Amino acid sequence: MWSVNCLPNSLRTDSAWVFEKGADPGNTALALTRAALLTEALAGGKISSGVTRVCQKEPERATIKATYVGISRLIGEDLGSERIRAILHALDIQCTDETETGFTAHVPTNKPDVTREADLVEEILRVYGLDNIATPGQIRSSMEVNVHPTPEYIRNLAAEFLASNGFNECMSLSLGNSSHYTGEDALWPVGVEQLVFIHNSANQGLDCLRPAMLLSALDVVVHNQNRQNPDLRLFEFGKIYRRAGEKGMEETARLSLTVTGARDAESWHPSARKNADFFTIKAYVGNLLARLGIKGYQESILEENPFQYALKYHRGPQEIVTFGAVDPVILKKMDIKNPVFFADFNVTNLIKAVTGNKIQFQELNKFPMVRRDLALVLDKGVTFGEIRQLATKTAQKLLKEVNLFDVFDDENKLGAGKKSCAVSFVFEDTGKTLQDKDIDAVMNQLTSVFEGKLGAVIRK
Repeated sequence: MWSVNCLPNSLRTDSAWVFEKGADPGNTALALTRAALLTEALAGGKISSGVTRVCQKEPERATIKATYVGISRLIGEDLGSERIRAILHALDIQCTDETETGFTAHVPTNKPDVTREADLVEEILRVYGLDNIATPGQIRSSMEVNVHPTPEYIRNLAAEFLASNGFNECMSLSLGNSSHYTGEDALWPVGVEQLVFIHNSANQGLDCLRPAMLLSALDVVVHNQNRQNPDLRLFEFGKIYRRAGEKGMEETARLSLTVTGARDAESWHPSARKNADFFTIKAYVGNLLARLGIKGYQESILEENPFQYALKYHRGPQEIVTFGAVDPVILKKMDIKNPVFFADFNVTNLIKAVTGNKIQFQELNKFPMVRRDLALVLDKGVTFGEIRQLATKTAQKLLKEVNLFDVFDDENKLGAGKKSCAVSFVFEDTGKTLQDKDIDAVMNQLTSVFEGKLGAVIRK
């Protein structure tokens, strides 16, 4: 049977104290005398002489200039000059050059870690007691706002957000194979007139500058898939190049997001491991825009190469991001087994949107919010984006949130080409508690707008 003797965690040794704070250089003579006396008493030794000093300079006490205002600021309470000096005197810390505003402290050599005013405050609080300091009822803090964010700052902010959400940054080649974009076997036809060709004698397969970020990202997916790493969340800052008529070549900065495979890490619970889908990439895109403070953009549905289905967020003609599910035909040609969801940001427009933001602060509303629901029977072609846009425009003063929480599709009950959308509306007023008559008036306005502009029928 083995037996191990362990010191409890609360036991502190002299050696630990010395290694943490250092040895006292002024204690050498006392330690030497004590050692000599123990040798005489216990080992039969004999003291033959006194202490001989060979050091060229005696250790000096450290001096710290301190003010009562500074000490009170760090403590959070005014202890009074007399109490402060009494505590320091008890610790053998001498005070000289005393004035009404402060003093000079001479720290003994057995406190080598006391070198600043903050260290003096720590010594004072150790004796006075932290529990004796009253906790303030109100705490004030300031927020640092970057009024004119630089492109580098915005890029770092986006990268930090994506990395904290499990994305890995990748850096792929800016070169591509022109056969991927032209000809009958093209992965994604873009037209030979848009390609920027180069003379690459080292690798004839890379004969043009890439006109888009997608195929570079898919090459990374293939590389990882072939090495048993199918679950990916990737982002890349890069540039694309296209011909621009008489202007010559057009170079555009882009940010791409790629999501494929399982959404969550492998787990023993089967329901916990779900595959990424369109709403996964949509959530990442929306959260990134929210982190950058970008809002007030339009939404358009796309069904064109290279996407099977996609959305575009834009401000008028200025594209911010396009994202969706990559066309399965492209994935099959590249031998990618899992669906891939891709987002392509225009970094130039992204920076413009961020630099145009104004930082605004407002108090938390102390009045309660009110929720109302509507079930709308609509044509299948009507999108939730249209519903939200109309609602926001109609009730922008009181409307806080709009959310689609159910969709019902049954031609036998609703009619051909119809669907039922259950939409919730959350209202609030920062100046008063909303009454039923206030909410009813707004809901009547919303109902009228939905019926008139969307052809909606309200389900009871």
